[in-house]
Formats: sequence, structure tokens, C-alpha cells
Amino acid sequence: MSFSAVAINLSTDVRTILRNPNCAKLPTLAQYWTITARYLAIRYGLVRTRTSEVIGRYSARFRTYGMFRSIWREIYTKTPYYFRTNKVDPVILDVGSNVGLSVLYFLQLYPNARITAFEPDLGTFQLLSETVESNNLNVELVNKAVYSYTGSLTWHGGEPGSLSSSILSRDAGHATPNTATLPCVRLSDYISGPVDLLKLDVEGVEIDVLTELAESGAIRQIQRMAIEFHPWAGRAITELTGLLTRCGFTVTESADFKDMVFAERAA
Repeated sequence: MSFSAVAINLSTDVRTILRNPNCAKLPTLAQYWTITARYLAIRYGLVRTRTSEVIGRYSARFRTYGMFRSIWREIYTKTPYYFRTNKVDPVILDVGSNVGLSVLYFLQLYPNARITAFEPDLGTFQLLSETVESNNLNVELVNKAVYSYTGSLTWHGGEPGSLSSSILSRDAGHATPNTATLPCVRLSDYISGPVDLLKLDVEGVEIDVLTELAESGAIRQIQRMAIEFHPWAGRAITELTGLLTRCGFTVTESADFKDMVFAERAA
């Protein structure tokens, strides 16, 4: 990324933080300046690269600083996973945890949250595990893909922490270099009671996962969802929103969150 591109992002991100009612503005701005300065210093060879970073009272592990910065910007400046609940220990299913920045964000909101984090990619799961272990977090980790059945499947993976790894094969412009056979599970098997938030980022198979939840009846246990929709997978977003509406959710799309769908069940 060029310096001019970073400067444009910087202006946009600062405005986003200042306008965002769901983030602590001064701490987020301070963290943003620190991360951006380090990214530029690494990018231009002024300092050595880093594979860990402090976020509030936690530390995160990752493969490259650029990838870390990209994920941090998405989660902490725009706050697509922010939600309110009266519970001090909400149950959160984090499906597609990547290296765990979403886990740290949820614990920043609710330190006593009960989180199950799913990440199928072996290299990425190792980084997620290191993040959880280095912070001594009480988080259940599942190194399996979430899909519509229990068994095994072919996984198309990139570098650890890659945002393009998927059950589905991507086109040549987004090719993933590694394939492997990995175990997969039905999400309904991990739902035994009320779920306060389902965060779903499964790179193109979100409708398959939600269809299984609907058919099993487990979807009735879920109060709210934050779903990343992937149009490259060839499915229509109306298929997703229609499914959620039929299951009793009020569905919201926002121009502030491209390809994100939010759903909440009436209390």
C-alpha cells in the first residue's frame, strides 16, 4: 500500500472513529495512530516487522503486520460486532475467528463473555491459540470448519491469517495456494442453550450454515447475528435475508458495513 493510500485511509478512519457512538474515541484513536505509525515504519524498512501487538489489556499474535492492521481497522474503527446486552456473561459463537482479534474485541465489551471460537485453517488456528494462551483467556477453541454436515471436506487455504481461505474454491484472481482435508461440524451441535450473538464469517457458505441451523431448530436459540455475506460465492443476499426473516429475525443492512447483514430476534 502506498503512502498516499495510507493517508487517504487515515482521513477516512479518523472520521469513522469520531462519528462512531460505539467505540471509546480517545483510546481507539491512540491505538490507531500507534498501529498506523508502526505499519508505515515496517513498510518502509525503518524498523523490524512485528508478529504481536498490544490491544488494550490484551496482546494479539499474527503473521504479518499489514494483515493485522487490516483486520484491526475493520473490527475496532467500524465496530461491526458491537452489541448491547444486559448479561454480564453473554454467550458468543465466533465462527471464523481468524487470529482472534474479534475474540479480544468481544472480551473488551464483556470481560466475562462465554466465547466459542471456530477457526478451521491450521496455521491461522495456531495464531489464534497463541493469542488465547498468551492472554490466559477462558475461550473454547474449535479447530474445525463449520458447515452443513459433520464429517470432512476440502479446505482451500492461504497463508496463516489469510482472509480468503474458504471451503469454496476461489477464482484465479483470489487463488489459495494450499488445499487440505479438514474436519467439519454442524453449528447446531454446539448450541445447547440461548446464544446472545452469532458472529458468522465463513467465506461464502453462510447460507449453508444458517440453513442447517434452521432445519435443526437450533436457530431459535439465537438472539442476534452479525453475518458477513460473500457475493463472490454466487448466492443472492435476498436468499440470506429471506431465510432470516422466515426464522423470525428483523434483518438490517447498512451502507456503513459493506456486505454485512445484522439480524435480531424480538426480545
